[in-house]
Amino acid sequence: MSNLFINTSEWPFYIPIALSIFAVLMFALSKAWPRAWSILFGSTLLAVLAGTMVAAWAGLWLPANGASFGGEVDLLFNLILVLTTFFFILTEAILVWSLWNHKPPEGKSPSAIHGDHRLELAWTIVPALLLAGIAVVQMPTWARMKGAGNESWLSTRYEVGSDKADLLVCVHGRQWEWRVRYHDPTLPMPTRPLDWAAKAEPTDLHAVNEIHAYPGAKVRLLLRTHDVIHSFFVPQLRIKQDMLPGRTTPAWFIPTPADSSRENRWEIACAELCGGNHYRMRGQVVIHPDKSAFDAWYASSAGEQSRRKRSEKAVASAPKAS
Repeated sequence: MSNLFINTSEWPFYIPIALSIFAVLMFALSKAWPRAWSILFGSTLLAVLAGTMVAAWAGLWLPANGASFGGEVDLLFNLILVLTTFFFILTEAILVWSLWNHKPPEGKSPSAIHGDHRLELAWTIVPALLLAGIAVVQMPTWARMKGAGNESWLSTRYEVGSDKADLLVCVHGRQWEWRVRYHDPTLPMPTRPLDWAAKAEPTDLHAVNEIHAYPGAKVRLLLRTHDVIHSFFVPQLRIKQDMLPGRTTPAWFIPTPADSSRENRWEIACAELCGGNHYRMRGQVVIHPDKSAFDAWYASSAGEQSRRKRSEKAVASAPKAS
């Protein structure tokens, strides 16, 4: 009878019920023993720290880096993680200490505290200085990730004239797939790449849900969307870039897989909830062992595309049966 309206066999069904029961029990326990909350928060702090250390020791951390600027991104990630972890431990420790040592007086309301201007200035200025420091430290990496290859700290503009890409790839996000288009690498690069991204050329190679490259190649991505906002995310490349309707967004990477003697395949995911079938919007970045393997794949795919076009043209031009 219990399954007539709700499928209680699914474990997520029990989570809100369990949390509600736990909250009621903790409220009742804290009335009898006010220090119960300090034990709960202290245990949670220790569990989070222990889980984090075990995850790092077991290798359940960042995926293997496969991009030229990935080391810089990881360094920034770890720096911010260390800072936030320090202040998380500090604030939780103060909270646990306060709950343990200060209980409400019997039979009367606790006295009100109106704050301390010195403390308020301190916890405003110190985080502001830390955030400003992080902003300065990350600027060179941000500029290299967003720019066309120059070393300026502030340049985040796509400079078409200085783009020395080996591969030019347009990635067109649409519900629920990635449409990929390659400029023929044997031909000169277009002088107006953004215009090329908006309009295909007859020599372009088309693919779905796959981006192919080879180690050491500078791959220029031009990201577009057909319908709603998508987010192009490849963890191994340390790239997560939103794609906005009506706009071409440039990105780039140089693949540096740890093992370049074999073919590497990395998942492309959409990191922006883009509709009911968002989970289906997945693809792959395929890094061939070397340029010759990539060239062989490209020639084979281009030949297959050419044969398919000729076949479609022949079918379209064939006389229709009366």
